[in-house]
Parts: sequence; structure tokens; C-alpha cells
Amino acid sequence: PSRARAVVAVVVGAVVAVACVGVDAWAVLLVTAVVVPLAGRSASRRLGGVTGDVMGAAAELVEIGSLALLVALR
Repeated sequence: PSRARAVVAVVVGAVVAVACVGVDAWAVLLVTAVVVPLAGRSASRRLGGVTGDVMGAAAELVEIGSLALLVALR
């Protein structure tokens, strides 16, 4: 996607996250901002690109990291 679409997607995701989780959503967004680029770079370097499996794995890593962080914040 273009950079503009990516920015819109992040903003919409942030609004939904804050509405659902509250202020702790910023911690979830931080986890996402760290995990997704690392997964993308790793896949590009090792596999030559990002596949659907890589996106799925990144989503699972974000979910696990976010849930662990939210539990730690409580």
C-alpha cells in the first residue's frame, strides 16, 4: 500500500484500539510498531520478501506481546 494508506490505517487502528482498550492501547501500539518492522526486515532478508505466512506470524507475535504487556500493566 502507499504511505498515505498506511498512515490512515494506523490512525484508524489507533482510534479503535483506544476506544476498546483505553489508554493502555498506546502500549499495544508500541508493541506493534516494534514487532512489525522487525518481522518485515527479517523476512525480506531471509526469504526475499514478505509472504502471507510472515504477515500471519507477525500478527500472532503482536497479539502475544500485546496481551503480555497488558497483563503486566494491570
